[in-house]
Amino acid sequence: MTAIISFRTELLTEGNPDFTYPWDHPKYIFMAEHPFQFHLAPFSWRIINPLIASILPFSLQFNFFIISFCSVAVTGLLIYLLLKSTGSDIIVSSIGVLIFYSTVWATKWPLYDFWLTDGMVMMFMTAMIVQIIKNKETGFLILLSIGVLLKESALLALPLHYTLHARRIFDSRALRRTFLLSIPAIAILATVRISIPAQNNDPLYVASLGKSLRIEYPDHSVPGKAIIRDEITMLPSGVHYSYIAMAKKIGWNRLVHLKLVDVQIMTVRTFGVATLVLALFGCIAKKELILRYMPFILLVYFQLAFSVNTERVLIIALPAIIILAATGIKFLLERKYIDYRIVLLIFSLIILLNLKNTSPTPYMYGMEWFIVCSTIIAVVTIREFYLRRRTQ
Repeated sequence: MTAIISFRTELLTEGNPDFTYPWDHPKYIFMAEHPFQFHLAPFSWRIINPLIASILPFSLQFNFFIISFCSVAVTGLLIYLLLKSTGSDIIVSSIGVLIFYSTVWATKWPLYDFWLTDGMVMMFMTAMIVQIIKNKETGFLILLSIGVLLKESALLALPLHYTLHARRIFDSRALRRTFLLSIPAIAILATVRISIPAQNNDPLYVASLGKSLRIEYPDHSVPGKAIIRDEITMLPSGVHYSYIAMAKKIGWNRLVHLKLVDVQIMTVRTFGVATLVLALFGCIAKKELILRYMPFILLVYFQLAFSVNTERVLIIALPAIIILAATGIKFLLERKYIDYRIVLLIFSLIILLNLKNTSPTPYMYGMEWFIVCSTIIAVVTIREFYLRRRTQ
């Protein structure tokens, strides 16, 4: 599946016209070429991905691609193991894998912009949840400690360790275990941030970087003048990089200007219509799961206060949402509301629709609505037809 998707996705290679844009990829390329010598936060602290790319024996472009390719492929396997560890059978677990591959932000996007850490972050997040469910604390600790060097969002898995093991809302023993497991990861993250200081607030350093590593935006207060800003935070280069500054600039602006289309982007355009419908059934079928997984999902959404990206930061909640969706599938199958072949058909059609377009993020959610609604109407109609024939 990963190979098929990569063949049907226009990759951000050096020959792609979009490659020249000063997005995130030039930062990671620079970090691979000059390990530990980049000082624009938060990129400079995400050292694992470019470090591995600098060590592999092939070209830098192929090194980054193979890392992302393997990450997506391994995540597909981990999704299967994740659902098996929650008690799902082979059929439901296989459907979960199809759900994963039908979600473009988890598959097509990391393969398109393979220079980024997105693929590995998803792989680590899924692996950590597997370790939590299986109660493998050593494995979870190791993955978490490495994961924070990929991206700081790896720490968001910590609440799941508590909520999945707590026997009541406040469980001091589970809280203590979670806290102890967090110490190595937090210590590693702090060490990296001290060892590689951010120089976002140093105009001379930012100005010394090539144009591929920064963007100049016009300062409308002074005609004809340009002001150098950090691409991620959109803060002036003289402003100190901090979560408070980002929340004021990004989070508040996002909240004030929130529109219906933004809500669509944060939900169906990120995770897909069918997946969210099934996840809703899962919450209805097993309300306990809301308390178990919702704190993690809410924290994932809280990232929007500090990030200009939307789908890319929210997609790491997908493993938890797939668990909810699998619970919804089991609920519908047990009550014979739907046949498993119908669910297989829905997600197979969605995957085919995504493959039809070589864009990394084909917005097919309108067609998804059509597929879901048409399937439900067809199933209900057929069931009613056979019930009437039986009664006659």
